[in-house]
Amino acid sequence: MNSKTMISKVGIKASHRRSLQKNLLSDLIIYEYLTTTKQKAKLVVGDFDKLVKIAKSKKDAVSKDRLLKLKVGNENAVKKLIEVYAKRFEKEASGLVKVYKLGQRKGDSSDVVKLMVKGYEYKEIGKKVSQSKKKAEKEAEQKEVAKKDFNISKDQKGHAQVAGNVSGAKIKTRSGI
Repeated sequence: MNSKTMISKVGIKASHRRSLQKNLLSDLIIYEYLTTTKQKAKLVVGDFDKLVKIAKSKKDAVSKDRLLKLKVGNENAVKKLIEVYAKRFEKEASGLVKVYKLGQRKGDSSDVVKLMVKGYEYKEIGKKVSQSKKKAEKEAEQKEVAKKDFNISKDQKGHAQVAGNVSGAKIKTRSGI
């Protein structure tokens, strides 16, 4: 008799595993992509398909909402499941999450994967700026601050004192500090 269970334990207690699974599912639903380890991804992929199947079902709205809240625990994720994913995956039954291997994590050599919901287009937010451009921008800002009009007067000893806008310059005090 085969007594092996199909539960992937991920090395943590059952209550922790359930909360981890809910968090991963809600993040995948809301953001449409997720980077995690291969073992944790196995917890999420099949359940995502089941949640979309519940959202597409012809049950009444109250029972769908109650079931999905029980499984996911996040109201925004439930709303997105019902409004967006149910329409997007009307004709598809399974294979709704794509899994891309990213290699191994440096710290513990565990396999890292990226999960992406089918139909999502990944876009990079912002652009990488090279170090030389960053330095040039900093220098330009410093020049602008230096160009601001300050009324500089000298006291009896010939030390410069700044009058007016003090925020951009250092003020010398009589103690020399």
